[in-house]
Amino acid sequence: MAKKPNYEFEKRKKEQERKAKQAAKLEQREEAARQRAEDIANGLVPAEE
Repeated sequence: MAKKPNYEFEKRKKEQERKAKQAAKLEQREEAARQRAEDIANGLVPAEE
């Protein structure tokens, strides 16, 4: 007899992957914002009007 699939595990794994992707995207956005702020503070990029 075939083993029943563990849908809860698959669902949990998919949710964890989604959260990891969102966390990576958020970190990327925060890093870009920090870099922009640093560039503006150093006068490399003119501040938006």
